[in-house]
Amino acid sequence: MSNQQTIIKDLNKQFNQLFEWLDQQAPDLFAVSPIAGKWSTGGHIDHLIISTKAVRKAMQLPKVSLKLMFGKPN
Repeated sequence: MSNQQTIIKDLNKQFNQLFEWLDQQAPDLFAVSPIAGKWSTGGHIDHLIISTKAVRKAMQLPKVSLKLMFGKPN
């Protein structure tokens, strides 16, 4: 299995676990932050969606483009 396939598999697994956890949470607390100034559950979910979309876009780019944009990994 390639690194890309492993990443996709792991992301799908994590999102499935997240959805299972979300099903157990009270809906009225979704948009409420438990601590003032901190993210709500919905804010965390929004962040995960945005960051996962960025990973998805990066995985569609040729490797040479990524090297030009971000350099060579350590």
